[in-house]
Amino acid sequence: MKRQCCHIFLICLLEAVLTFPLMASFNHPGLLHSSSDLNRIKTMVNQDIEPFKSGFDVFKADPASQLEYRMRGPAEEIGRNPNVKFREFDSDANASYQLALMWVITGNKAYADKSIDIINSWSKMLKRVSGRDAILMAGLGPFKMVNAAEILRYTDTGWPEEEIRRCEVMFLDVIYPIVKDFAGFANGNWDIAAIQTVMAIGVFCDDRSIFERGLRYYVNGSGNGCITHYIINEAGQCQESGRDQQHTQLGLALMAACCEIAWQQGLDLYAYEDYRLLKGFEYTAKYNLGEDVPFVETIDKTGKYHHKNISTKERGRLRAIFEMVYNHYVNRVNIAAPYTEKAASKVRPEGQWRPGADHPGYGTLLFSRKSGLQQINGNSTSSPAGLIAKKGAKNVELTWISAIKAEYYTVKRAASPDGPYYVIAENVLQPAYSDFDVKSGDVYYYTISASNSSGASGDSYPVNICADL
Repeated sequence: MKRQCCHIFLICLLEAVLTFPLMASFNHPGLLHSSSDLNRIKTMVNQDIEPFKSGFDVFKADPASQLEYRMRGPAEEIGRNPNVKFREFDSDANASYQLALMWVITGNKAYADKSIDIINSWSKMLKRVSGRDAILMAGLGPFKMVNAAEILRYTDTGWPEEEIRRCEVMFLDVIYPIVKDFAGFANGNWDIAAIQTVMAIGVFCDDRSIFERGLRYYVNGSGNGCITHYIINEAGQCQESGRDQQHTQLGLALMAACCEIAWQQGLDLYAYEDYRLLKGFEYTAKYNLGEDVPFVETIDKTGKYHHKNISTKERGRLRAIFEMVYNHYVNRVNIAAPYTEKAASKVRPEGQWRPGADHPGYGTLLFSRKSGLQQINGNSTSSPAGLIAKKGAKNVELTWISAIKAEYYTVKRAASPDGPYYVIAENVLQPAYSDFDVKSGDVYYYTISASNSSGASGDSYPVNICADL
């Protein structure tokens, strides 16, 4: 009997150990472009296939895409309001990204070397970000530079590891501290600029906690940049729709960038909150194409911005933001987006948006894809992410971002951050679960895994909550 009890104890101990969360690794390159994306762009351009050819003709003519580009930095300080090397950094960030793409498309390593030189020069010198608009300074231009670094790191450029590590330090020690708490005091585009760069730094630096910080603010943040605070209703009205059409389009473009990063990491953020991003794009495209849309009087989350009517300011001036979203919804996942499609066709081939490095542009080249061409490698599913726990009246309510190709989810819970985690629900079909088996005052730790016919994913980044019911 003693031996049998010991045997049972060892089995239980082994099962407990096996339920500790096993975090998934990041996909690389995995920001705006995967390896398959980069190969698609290169192949289509080299075969002179439209619309890639027309998109590339515009792209390669840009001064920031030239080997002759003259670097405008570096500097120890960059800032906005007052401006300190603001234009210089944004120009160099643009060039680093576009030159990295030129390397991939042409195979001419001189482009990679030029891009690496720009990033190395800044990483050696940059020490601080300043100004009243420091969050915008750190949230816009650096996003392009992180994307450049991600491409260069994973495309056999020979970039030395010590230089890559110094680049990581620049992003983690200089840029990240400025954007990590977002911008809950401002219009939503500030918040979202910070979110995209937080997410990008998390991926590039292989830091799951940073990546999750950005995701969780996108779905549950307190400021105007949270998805349901920026696209405020099912009609698609945006927080800045009553301000002007340029900032509204910028905010949507930044949200789309967040969704594309998430997609590259196996997460369907594009579909979150019943395709709320698509509704915002459709509403804004429709209005800027000259048609009427409904508008409700609104006050934003700061209480400072009160809009009674939709703004006609810069109405009809379409930014280069529509190709990415059109190609995702229509050509990647087969969901209609009629007004986004019309806007994309009107701007095609997309160029850059000047001035500044506000968003990538060049979507005709970078994001066009054939209808039904799913850019998802393999049949396995990724780990869910963006897990949020909230207190209900008698329960803990969990929600998360769906994993692409997930068929069902498994919910696990622990009484301490070190586990062990025990399964409390299986075969959960939707990205939500309510845990009623909780006691008031106890702290619980949760994680989620996704499964399909090919097997189970790793566990999501855990979240904890005190069930103070």
